[in-house]
Amino acid sequence: MRLVLAVVHSADVDSLLMDLAALGLSATQIQGDTVVGSAGLAAVVVGVEDDLVVDVLTTVRAKARGRARQAQPLRPIAERAEFWIPGPTEQGAGGASVFVLPVRRFERIGYA
Repeated sequence: MRLVLAVVHSADVDSLLMDLAALGLSATQIQGDTVVGSAGLAAVVVGVEDDLVVDVLTTVRAKARGRARQAQPLRPIAERAEFWIPGPTEQGAGGASVFVLPVRRFERIGYA
């Protein structure tokens, strides 16, 4: 048994959870700045048998897509800045960080 912990962009969570449910897997979503460490991210936790890990990873790869976003640079405080980019720059966002952990024991108590 394995615990799959995927940290994904919040925009990708709903479609990821629907696809995991279509596979017959139940997942838990943990969202918020305190849990994940940055706004706009969510953690999806899934407990699966070893042979289903590949299916979960394939689903995460399909749904947690990378995207580009525009970042507005801060204007320099001093009059003469050593290095300053005058216009917006493009940064990568989205994607996923996935951790697959071994599980010694798994119990479902009630409907969770």
